[in-house]
Amino acid sequence: MSSFGSDKVVLVAILSVNWTTLLVERVLVAPLPGRRVLSVFPEQLYSLDIQRLAHAPLNARILVATALVVLFATALSALAPAACIGRRHLSDWLDTNCGKRSLESRLRRWSLAAQVTLSTLLLVGAGLFVRSFDQAVKVDLGIGTEDILVVSADLRQSGYTSTQSTSILKEMLNRARAVPGVLGASLSTSPPIGFLGVRYVGYDIPGYGDPYGVGQPAGGRGPFREAVSPGYFDLLGIRILQGRGFADSDDSRAEPVVIANDTLVRDVFRDGDPLGRCVRFYGEDSCRRIIGVVSSTRRELVRVPNVDGDRYEPAFYVPVEQRPDAAHVLIRGGGEATALISALRAALHTAAPSAPYIRIEPLSLYRDQQTHAWRVGSRLFMTFALAALLLAAVGTYALLAFLVKQRTVEIGIRVAIGASPRDIVSMALAAGMYPVLIGVGIGVLGAAALTRMLRSVVFGISPTDALTFAGVLLVVVIGLAACAIPARNAALIEPASLLRSDR
Repeated sequence: MSSFGSDKVVLVAILSVNWTTLLVERVLVAPLPGRRVLSVFPEQLYSLDIQRLAHAPLNARILVATALVVLFATALSALAPAACIGRRHLSDWLDTNCGKRSLESRLRRWSLAAQVTLSTLLLVGAGLFVRSFDQAVKVDLGIGTEDILVVSADLRQSGYTSTQSTSILKEMLNRARAVPGVLGASLSTSPPIGFLGVRYVGYDIPGYGDPYGVGQPAGGRGPFREAVSPGYFDLLGIRILQGRGFADSDDSRAEPVVIANDTLVRDVFRDGDPLGRCVRFYGEDSCRRIIGVVSSTRRELVRVPNVDGDRYEPAFYVPVEQRPDAAHVLIRGGGEATALISALRAALHTAAPSAPYIRIEPLSLYRDQQTHAWRVGSRLFMTFALAALLLAAVGTYALLAFLVKQRTVEIGIRVAIGASPRDIVSMALAAGMYPVLIGVGIGVLGAAALTRMLRSVVFGISPTDALTFAGVLLVVVIGLAACAIPARNAALIEPASLLRSDR
């Protein structure tokens, strides 16, 4: 490419930046901007203000650096032709064809092999992210996320105490239930997905040990405690396995009670009956009686420290009337719950007019936030892999077409002495597929070597997933397709036409 041509490409690229930022936003911006999740991926994927940066003016230093890189790459790619033209004697250049029979031919083949290697690496990376994303979205969190809205009100920062906040949220709860289309509502300390506002607690159960080692130097995190109102379990589809759920009578004047999930029951009580047992939380003087056991849930898809990522977390639930820790309202709508957001915001704002804002988000976005990094990785890797595959296909076609053109006389002689079209096609395919297969082999070995680095970012599969690596056959198929037309043209060469030509 000439420097003038590269200048035009840079100019077109600069002009297209503004057009592509919307696509970048849709790919990179998290479902819940500003909400961080515990993840093995860089925090920037969740905290970067993509929407603000996308509309920022173009940075002159970045533009200059980009232009310099493009111009340098163009100059570097022009060195080989310049070296040929700059030979001392034209006759030497004509005699040797600038090393066409050796150096130039090898450079073309190895350049194509390098393109195929890059395509293979990117395709394996895309496959791992796509497969991880597919596994992540299939994980059962133990709750229903459809048609659930999460209401967050910034009450604590507005100066309200925990008791005042809970009282306002109870008023919001009543107003939400009166909105047409709302099927149910409940209070909770935190959203049921993610670690926003989650409280992990130490506890003591007389007669039983602590399997989580809470309080020990190398101990675990222990169970989380959630303050909820009656109807919470029905709202989220959490099953009551033993005993009962909370009732309106479980208020501050009633006996302190608690509900445990079945993961905690299995860990602590083994084969014993948990109902009626005493649980004393650190910081509380009174003992709470276990009145029920519910099915377990998962808050996170990724593996977290001191928690087995393949299992549900232990949990306690207490009535919000006995522990005013509520900070969110969960609402179930009929049909499309997002259609209720405007009506709910108007109704809820009257309960807390001094709150800076009331945030209403679908619970499904909290789950999407968990899979965001795999979604981004799969889309980016797939985009780069397809672009690299396209370049490799074009390179394969161009290389084989050039070789066929270069060896036209040789092919004509082979046909004249009896070579069949099948022999010519086989020879052409071998010439074109040789660098493709070399590149695929190097790419597979390189991908296998890099799997140790990817072990922490794949989910639900092995970094050496057989199905993913089988996807490199696509590179071979595309290489064969790119060789098809030049190979067919080679088979159609007629010796008689060569004799009549000026060659």
